[in-house]
Amino acid sequence: MNLEFNKNSEIVFVLIISTILALFGIYYFQFIIFLYPVLFVVLGVRRGLKYSLMDLAASAAIIGLMVDILSGMLIFAAFMPLTFTMINMIKRRKNSTIILIISTIVFLLSISLIINFVNMNGINIIGQLKGNIAQIINSQMDIFSQLNLSDEEFQAVKDLHGSYLQSVLAVVPSIVMIFSLVVSYLNYLLSTIALRRLGYPAIYIPKFLNFKLPRNIFLGLTIMFFTTFLLNYFNLINFFEVILNLIVLTFFIFFIQGISVVDYILDKKNIRSAFRIFILWLIIDLMPIFGIFILILGLLDVIFDFRKIGKSY
Repeated sequence: MNLEFNKNSEIVFVLIISTILALFGIYYFQFIIFLYPVLFVVLGVRRGLKYSLMDLAASAAIIGLMVDILSGMLIFAAFMPLTFTMINMIKRRKNSTIILIISTIVFLLSISLIINFVNMNGINIIGQLKGNIAQIINSQMDIFSQLNLSDEEFQAVKDLHGSYLQSVLAVVPSIVMIFSLVVSYLNYLLSTIALRRLGYPAIYIPKFLNFKLPRNIFLGLTIMFFTTFLLNYFNLINFFEVILNLIVLTFFIFFIQGISVVDYILDKKNIRSAFRIFILWLIIDLMPIFGIFILILGLLDVIFDFRKIGKSY
């Protein structure tokens, strides 16, 4: 796409490429489909909201005809609100942090509504997840049963796997929240990069190396944990699930800040972008090894502000 494209050509281009991208995601690499809104956001900012939403509706209809009607409907329901939100806020020059927060909430609500819709139609997503994990655990238990373990040792292993299943299912809400944030960030980042390259210099590109939690994050976390303990005291919540999700979210935000510090250091060392991305991806991939160190780095950066970059982006 370039600036010489007329409006009609650009609309057709976005329709074709986005539909191909979605089909590729459905049949081959699933995560690609979550970048589906990018071109629609770019089109909406350049040509207008109505053209973007019309294009998205047409693309979803084509997907519905080529795959199945339900897939087309779900894709439209998942990404239309996110696309609408990003276009409006980018055009209104909203702060990038506000855009990310609102976009994450919007996408999270869309995913939640879709899960409820699917459940109402007889497909229990959580039940399927539980079944898949249970199947993996049963396969592992079959292996352990051949290791000549004593009854006590075998029962201990079985109890451990049962606790693992319970913990995984308990943190589904926090995983969905984190997933919504990642999807919103990637779509916003790629959209703003594309817009800048298409001649929109006023569009601000959020740099990951400038990510910074507010200094009062500890106060916020203290209030949330205290509220959780208070509600548990009156037996108003499932304490195990809520506290586990809070812990996961807390670890995640400090880990992300730690990764951003590493990115900042690599940038100051003039490491090329491609190699920086590779290093960051390697750290994330080796999270069991580096996770605790990156988390501590993020925690210390909140306290001591190593980067001295002022406000978060």
